[in-house]
Amino acid sequence: MGDAEIARTLFVCEGAVKAHVSHMLTKLGCVNRVQSAIIAHDSGLFPSPPENGGADVGLSDCASEDSS
Repeated sequence: MGDAEIARTLFVCEGAVKAHVSHMLTKLGCVNRVQSAIIAHDSGLFPSPPENGGADVGLSDCASEDSS
């Protein structure tokens, strides 16, 4: 998700998103968002993907999540 899309979703300006992401990366000692995602994963902030790569999730499952 890019800065513009995040800004639209949160109803803030794109500059605010860029500033917050920059501060987050600095505090984590990261150069980019990929490194921060790795730190988040390794810290247990979100689960690993299923071993089958999510092959058991169908389009109907995704549609039901969006409608809630």
